[in-house]
Amino acid sequence: MTILAIETTFDNCSIALLHNNVLYQNKKLCFQQHEKHILNMITKILKKSNINFKHIQIIAYNEGPGNFTGIRISTIVANALSMSLNIPIFNFSTFQIISEQIWLKYFIKKILIKLKISKNYIFIGKFFRNIKNQWIGTYQQYTSKNIDKKYILNNLFTGLWAIVGFMPIEKIQKKETKFLQIKIKNIRAQDIISCVLSKIKNIQYFEKFYKHPIYLKNTILSKK
Repeated sequence: MTILAIETTFDNCSIALLHNNVLYQNKKLCFQQHEKHILNMITKILKKSNINFKHIQIIAYNEGPGNFTGIRISTIVANALSMSLNIPIFNFSTFQIISEQIWLKYFIKKILIKLKISKNYIFIGKFFRNIKNQWIGTYQQYTSKNIDKKYILNNLFTGLWAIVGFMPIEKIQKKETKFLQIKIKNIRAQDIISCVLSKIKNIQYFEKFYKHPIYLKNTILSKK
């Protein structure tokens, strides 16, 4: 199976290719100039793996939330490849992709993530890994800068949780709950491929239609 994954949500541009069970990666710090690099990066990774576009069987990308321009670029490129090659396309949220990265290293099934999208906007999401090894949960947009402690105290948490982007753990205390604070440096395209592999094990057909990026959807979203 050959899967191409695209990640352009923030400053980094990350491309990953799984071909014949070998993972190829290409990443570059683009500083929101992804359009200048993404096609060349895809071409290089195909050349490195000794295949061409016709060998790609599945395309996947990060639908956001994240940088507006970055999301548009990955959405356009992924959908263009899907339509031109007539192959299935999958999209995953930034929260699902970060959750997958944490799972692959720490094997924690409950993830709480805070993403700072801009100076005035924050997204917080709670995600769980279900029995089908897929991430389900919700996320919501906030404008308050001092929401960390209030959010945790006002929501139900039990067991072990990985938390990303919140204040130091020692300032957050809750009975019957253990928080493991994890720092994520980059969102990786290779974790999108891992999400795809988990998903296709649980469906009988591939979904092939245009996917709308997060900035065109409601601010309160649910993944099932």
